[in-house]
This record gives sequence, structure tokens and C-alpha cells, in this order.
Amino acid sequence: MTDQSQLPEAELAALADGSLPADQRARLRARIEASPELASALTVQERAVTMLRALDEPAPSTLRARVREMTDGAAQTARPRRAWHWRRSLFVPVTTALAVAVAALVNAGAWLTVSVKLWLALPVALVAVILIG
Repeated sequence: MTDQSQLPEAELAALADGSLPADQRARLRARIEASPELASALTVQERAVTMLRALDEPAPSTLRARVREMTDGAAQTARPRRAWHWRRSLFVPVTTALAVAVAALVNAGAWLTVSVKLWLALPVALVAVILIG
């Protein structure tokens, strides 16, 4: 007997409503033929599809509005964020300035100790992290 959590309910529903791709359909049909439990679950799904198609009712306007909001929201989140625009425009000049500052720190004479160089490099690194993201 198959465990209830192992039933491919989404695949059975897609098979029942005809939306399962052909390659998956053949594989699932073979599993159904070998399992009375899967055959029973498919029968339940087919009955549900038949009942839903018999309703001949349009989806409620509130449901359609919610789906529209969700799909519009998904399209908006896929757009690039505007916050990166100012970073991108400053990236090359600031990166050049950072490279010059780091080169100056590295080439500074013996009059700067290592700890002073590190304290001077810290703000440079912070600006780089902020700009790069």
C-alpha cells in the first residue's frame, strides 16, 4: 500500500484535466496500472474535474482580481530595482578612486605603520561594500 504522502496528487490532477505532458502521462499511466490506490485517486480527480466543468460558472470577480494582483505583483518584482541605478552610475569613478587610494596606502613609506594603513583602508573598504552591494 502506498503512503498517502507519496501519491502524486498534482500529477494525477494534471492527468485528469488533460494538462499533463505526454512523456509524464505515459509514465504515470504505468504507475496507475500497477497500483489500485493510484487508480482510485485518479478516479476521484476525474470526478472532481467533471463536476467543475459541469458548473459552467465564471470565476468570481474577486478571485479574478486577486489573481490579477498576484500576477501583476510577480511581474513588478521581476523588474530591476531602481536603487542600483545610482550605484551603477558611480561605480567606475568611485572604483578608480578606491584603486588610487589603495595604491597610495600600499606604497606609503615607512612613516605609516601597518595599523595606520589598516585604519585608513577601512573606510575605503566600507565604501566599496556599499557601492558593490
